[in-house]
Amino acid sequence: MNVWRVSYISSLGGSDVPGRWNEKGIKVLYTSANPSLCSWEYFAHKVGEKDWPINLKLLELSIPNEHPDIVKLPINKLTEGWNGLAYKRNVQKTARQELLHKNRLGIWVPSVVIPEDYNLILNPNYAGFESLIKRKSIFPFEYDQRFKVIFE
Repeated sequence: MNVWRVSYISSLGGSDVPGRWNEKGIKVLYTSANPSLCSWEYFAHKVGEKDWPINLKLLELSIPNEHPDIVKLPINKLTEGWNGLAYKRNVQKTARQELLHKNRLGIWVPSVVIPEDYNLILNPNYAGFESLIKRKSIFPFEYDQRFKVIFE
């Protein structure tokens, strides 16, 4: 199975910057089920910044099919407000419990941008992560220039 990521770097080490599904200091690697979703996810986090995103890469990653330590968190199991603008500590706590305390390779979580689609939050500290998650392809990635007006 393949997952996708838009980033400035091609590293698979993850980031410990806080996000919807991770607390500060908890390293995760955000990926998406398809290139379209990951581009929207990345773009949603850049809106409001001054600089137009350039020099991006689209990473295609290969992950094991139906790995027992990758689980799906359905929307109906999430607490109210999981998709709000402000990140909720209880959402971060749920993800931390699933990833770290249950020692998961990853968790599929619904996208806030497109709730019917899913992102895969990967745990780079999982034993054997580097042998299980492989960089399949790296492509240069640019957003359509028509979106640039959002940054002006």
